[in-house]
Amino acid sequence: MSATQAKLENRLARAEAERDRYRSLFDSLGQGYCELELIRDASGRAVDQRYIELNPAFERFFGVPAAQARGRTASEIFPGLEGLWTEAFDRVARTGQAERLEYPVASLNRWFEVFAYPAGGDRAYALYEDVTVRKRTELALRESEERQTFLLRLADTLRPLSDSSRIKAEAMRALGEHLHLSRAQYYEADDSGEYFEAGGGYADGVPASAGRGLMNQFGAHVKEAFNLGMTVAVADVARDPRVSPAELEAYDAIGLRAFVGIPLVKVGRWVGAIGLHHCAAHEWTKTEIALAEEVAERTWDAVERGRTEQALRESEARLSAAFESVPAGVAVIGLDGKVVIGNSDYLRFLPSGIIPSRDPAHKGLWQAWDAQGRPLAPQDFPGARALRGERVVPGQEMVYRGEDGRERWTNVATTPTRDAAGNVTGCVSVISDITESKAAEAALRESEERLRRFGEASQDVLWIRSIDTLQWTYLTPAFERIYGITREEALAGDNYRNWVGLIEPEDRAQADDAIRKVLAGEHVTFDYRIRRPSDGEVRWLRNTDFPIRDAAGRIVLIGGIGQDITRAREAEERQNILLAELQHRVRNILAVLRSIVSRSDDGERSTSDYVQHLQGRISALARTQALLTRSAGAGVDLEEMIRDELVVQAAQQSQFTLKGPAIELSPKAAEVLTLAVHELATNATKYGAFSRADGHLMVRWRGEAREGGNWLVLHWKEHGVPIVDAVPRRRGFGAELISRRIPYDLSGTGSFDLKPGGLESLIEFPLRPGDSILQTSGVSR
Repeated sequence: MSATQAKLENRLARAEAERDRYRSLFDSLGQGYCELELIRDASGRAVDQRYIELNPAFERFFGVPAAQARGRTASEIFPGLEGLWTEAFDRVARTGQAERLEYPVASLNRWFEVFAYPAGGDRAYALYEDVTVRKRTELALRESEERQTFLLRLADTLRPLSDSSRIKAEAMRALGEHLHLSRAQYYEADDSGEYFEAGGGYADGVPASAGRGLMNQFGAHVKEAFNLGMTVAVADVARDPRVSPAELEAYDAIGLRAFVGIPLVKVGRWVGAIGLHHCAAHEWTKTEIALAEEVAERTWDAVERGRTEQALRESEARLSAAFESVPAGVAVIGLDGKVVIGNSDYLRFLPSGIIPSRDPAHKGLWQAWDAQGRPLAPQDFPGARALRGERVVPGQEMVYRGEDGRERWTNVATTPTRDAAGNVTGCVSVISDITESKAAEAALRESEERLRRFGEASQDVLWIRSIDTLQWTYLTPAFERIYGITREEALAGDNYRNWVGLIEPEDRAQADDAIRKVLAGEHVTFDYRIRRPSDGEVRWLRNTDFPIRDAAGRIVLIGGIGQDITRAREAEERQNILLAELQHRVRNILAVLRSIVSRSDDGERSTSDYVQHLQGRISALARTQALLTRSAGAGVDLEEMIRDELVVQAAQQSQFTLKGPAIELSPKAAEVLTLAVHELATNATKYGAFSRADGHLMVRWRGEAREGGNWLVLHWKEHGVPIVDAVPRRRGFGAELISRRIPYDLSGTGSFDLKPGGLESLIEFPLRPGDSILQTSGVSR
């Protein structure tokens, strides 16, 4: 075997090993990878793409075996999506600019992030990253925030209302506008469950529902689901096999094409419902249905609250009128327990005219309990105690069950009467009917419990202050999450002063002024910052404070809702910063391009040569920016940057050798060095190592300690290139860039020398952090 043949076989073995290493790396990539070729029609428009090479991760992501996908088109493998892909890949191939895009694949229910790179001609490379979890998390967070915001607004809207009709109308209006419905309707069922009555509703471009209707007219399946307490969702009644022609006519008559019906089931039967209507087909989401179900329950609670409050007001009005005429039952009782004299209201409770302790036939109509909840014996009733000489004031609560079976709560107060010798002669008894007041107490307790449950569930802080001391008397659990201290700590001591102490000093006057305005009767909304004692974190809050008045209109308390708006404020600040940065970058990139254009025109090149040089330099800058923008603020791997540039220029990768340690360049160093390497590589392609089959390029680099820091020393040396007349003798852009730009921009040195065998260049500069030239206020020329 000749030495030449042995050398060739040696080189072939090394190439095979190198290829195996790249194949192993290609197969082990966690990202999906493919190489593709665009397919164009007769007019040159890209209409599809064919897959040339794919890695196992691509196969795992898309469920298409690489062997089946290789050589096939996107329209064959992913029908319906090729238009989106083809447009993006065509743009990358035409412009030579890498792109990043995100898109969903509905058939796989997945989201992908795609990085597309030009591969020359009509070819492109694409890396795929599965970002489904992130996209779903972002969507869930956004939906949760929107849902909470809407529910809080709804609560604010319904809270001051007591009229049930208006509560229903306002709730349906809010829901209809939020979900962009054609109609939102509240229904109430009759006792049979066969009919419904349309109550408050919302309509947008369609007739409003009104009057009484029969459940069966919209399908037995709806009535059956309502009886089971199940929500019904139909995306298109015209395509629902459960809907008969007659039922479809009923839907068409009210302009309904898609609907959701949500029953309100209480004590085992449906008593009401809300309906969401669209006049066109609509795919209902789980989020929409869940929100509607929540609104249905909240509306029911608000309606019942309104009715209870209305009934309570009416009852109190009746009780007040009765007390004005006959304020209480009053009687004088003798020693035998019989009524000596009493008014009609008193006798209403004692039809026999005898107090219970002395009336065996009727003592069972009365019940009472001591402080420990134990039943009182008849001998311990107020009348019996008074006849023994005890005074029972302010009275004993007792339940009276009349002969009609109705129970009444009463307060029975007694005091003994005595003769001149002090002997008990009887007693005076006063019976006050407190049935209504007991019911009111129960209603108040229920109302307070509902408020407590709402406050416990709210993500915002609900609080109440005394108007006299400004001290908190009530705080919801969200306070602890937002302020970072427990409610017990917050309520201790002078909690108003403590609260002001949590506010950032610059915002304290504004907060105190807002409280003073509420004391004067205003509703106030203001933003301020607090510093959490637990971790020192600063949070932005928005308070909505308002006066709480009694029936006479007097301010008796101060109420407020505190919302954590830190994320919203941070998002607003980030938006402003990004806008300023975008304007800054646009100005600077134009300056960079202006510099490249002016330096590419030396007055000696032809137009085509000038265009070619200009395109190459801009492409080099673009490749560096693609590396830099993979991660904001990150550096660039030196070897990767050099290899990317040489792969573009060299006919074969065997024509160059790279050797050196892993070194990360700062953004500014990467941009300057990329242009230098591009100029050297372009020169090698035209006149140097890459212009000859036996030419070879060796690029070596090392880190070197100098002047108290670390320097990069990079040596570019070409072999096998005779110096010929075609080699330009003038000092061009590359030489200028290396000999002048390296010292100016990177504080280093650079040489550009033509020697026998090929060109040599030595570049040295300190490895210092440095922003991209696109992030500076000017561009070096």
